[in-house]
Amino acid sequence: MIDIRTEQLLPTKEIPGYLESRGFGKRVSMRVVNRWIREECNGARLEVVRIDQVVLTSLEALQRWVERQSGGVAPGSTPAAVGHSGKSPELPAMTPEHQASMQFLIESRVVPTGLDLIVRSLAGHPESSLAYAAGVLFRAGMRSAADARAAGLEGLQATTGMGARSRAVVRDLWRALGDQASDA
Repeated sequence: MIDIRTEQLLPTKEIPGYLESRGFGKRVSMRVVNRWIREECNGARLEVVRIDQVVLTSLEALQRWVERQSGGVAPGSTPAAVGHSGKSPELPAMTPEHQASMQFLIESRVVPTGLDLIVRSLAGHPESSLAYAAGVLFRAGMRSAADARAAGLEGLQATTGMGARSRAVVRDLWRALGDQASDA
């Protein structure tokens, strides 16, 4: 299963060019890629996620699919991505297209921001209060801990839409940000 938070996403329409650039030989058509997605090929189906009208896979899902095609990994298992040195291989640099895809997913609120993750980890608040406060901060342009620190506690609490419960969440967020800064 594709984890959109950690895997490097790739629109399925870019798979033919990606494979061709990796020395696959002849260019694979989109018809073939769609068949890999719809039907099993040698016992494996290419994993995808659909977000709105966009169909995405990931470089890691493509690697898992290729390994299953080669008989290297049984379906349902996780391949050990370790080379001969015992170290995990480095991921390829994030392409501009991937950066744009991730930005789209973040702005569509599909992928959480760094600040969302911190807010959601706060204990002692109802989930609805955490979600509301995270949404208010997002609409105010807060995406990271650095953005929140730059605004300051008073700036965060003065954000339009903050009620009493959201202010309590922001106070706890501010404490958590202070704890993170002292740990670093």
